[in-house]
Amino acid sequence: MKLKLHLRSKRMIVGIILSIVVIGGIWLLNRPLFHLKKSFFEFEYGQTVSLEAIDYLNVEDMDDEEIDDLLKNIEVSSSIKNEEGKNYPAVGNYTITFQYAHQKRKVDIEVKDTTAPTVYCPQYIQILEGEALTDELLSTYFTCSDLSEFTFDIDTSQYDISKIGKQTITLKAYDVYENECVQDYQIETIEKPNEKFYDTKTVINKNDQGQIANVNVELIEKKFAFDITLYCQHDVGARMGCDPTALYIALRYKGYCQDLDLKSFIEDMPISPDNDPRNGFAGSPWTKGKANILEMIYPSAIASWAQKYAPVSDFSGHSVNDIITELRKGNIVMVYTVHYFGVPDWRDWFFDRMYNNVHCLVVSGYDPQGHKIRVSDPGARRASYWVDLDTFTTSYNYKKFSVLVE
Repeated sequence: MKLKLHLRSKRMIVGIILSIVVIGGIWLLNRPLFHLKKSFFEFEYGQTVSLEAIDYLNVEDMDDEEIDDLLKNIEVSSSIKNEEGKNYPAVGNYTITFQYAHQKRKVDIEVKDTTAPTVYCPQYIQILEGEALTDELLSTYFTCSDLSEFTFDIDTSQYDISKIGKQTITLKAYDVYENECVQDYQIETIEKPNEKFYDTKTVINKNDQGQIANVNVELIEKKFAFDITLYCQHDVGARMGCDPTALYIALRYKGYCQDLDLKSFIEDMPISPDNDPRNGFAGSPWTKGKANILEMIYPSAIASWAQKYAPVSDFSGHSVNDIITELRKGNIVMVYTVHYFGVPDWRDWFFDRMYNNVHCLVVSGYDPQGHKIRVSDPGARRASYWVDLDTFTTSYNYKKFSVLVE
C-alpha cells in the first residue's frame, strides 16, 4: 500500500512539471513577436549611439501592455564602446543584439565621419602695409575644429603685402576621412601712415565665445611740431603786416619764395583801392592809419594773389580738425585769430562785421595728448608756442578765416 502511494506521488509531481512546461511553452509561444524599425542604422561621428531598445523597435502594432512587457523583459547586448572620455564611439561598425524570450534580433550600426572641419573666421582682418602674413600670425586669427584629426593650411601665395586694399587668401582644412573645407577670405591691407604723425597698433577684439571677432589697425595720433623758420613783420617795419608775413612763413616752410625776401614779398601784395580787405590790403601794412580802416587783407584776396608763388587757396570755413588733417598731409595753414587769443573787439565795418584786434598766425604743430596746438607768431612775440586747443578753437571759430599752402 505504501509503495503504491509513493509511485502515485511521483507521477503527480511529473505531471505538474509537465503541465508547467507546457503552459510555459504555450505562454512563450503566445508572446507577441517584436520587429525592428530597420536592421541597419548610420550615425555621424560625434553622435551618441543609443542602447535603448525603444529607439530601434517597431511597436506600432503593439498595445501598451505588450510594449511594457517587451521593454521590461528584453535583453540588450552590444559591441559598442565609447571612446575614452567621450560619450560617442569611434568611427567603425558595431552590432546591437536584442533578445526577447525565444526571439533574437540584431541591428548593424555604422559610425561614419562625413563632416568637414569647421573654420572660424573673424568678421574682418586689417593688416598694416608691409606686415608679413606669416603662418604663426594667421594661425592666431583663424581657428579650425573637427572631431577627427585634421590638417589646416592657409594659402597666402597670391597676397601682396605692399598692395593697399582687400586681397584674397585661401583657407583649406581636411580630415583623415577626406572631408574637406575650402573657402576664400579677404584681408584688408591698410596704408602705412606717416610715422611723424601717427603710431599704429593692432587691436584684436573677441566675441563672447573667446573667438577673434575682428582685427583692427588703429592709428594713434602723435605730437608733432614743424621746424618753422620765423620771420617777423617788425624786422622790416611792417607794423600792420602780420597777414603777408604769416603767409610768407608758410610759403618758405613749403620751399617757396626762396629767392624773395620778406619786404619784397609784402611790397608785392595788392593794396585795396577802396580800403575793402576783400579787394586787397586795406590801408597800409607799414603804418597804422585811420580808425575807420581795418588794416588787413581777407583770405580770399591774399590767396588769390599768392597763387602766383605757390598752390595757395582760401581755406576759410574749415574746422580746426580739418586744419590738423592738412598738417598731417604735410601742408601748412595760416589762420586769423584774435590778438593773443583775447576778447574780440567787434566792429561793424562797411564791408563786414569783423573784430578790430585781428592777428594772423601759422599753425605749426599739434599735441593730441596734451590737447594743445602750436602756432608760429610773426608779430611781437616772434615765437612758436603751444596754445590750449579749446582757447585756439574759440578764437579761430569767430570767423574761421584761414589760408592753405600745399
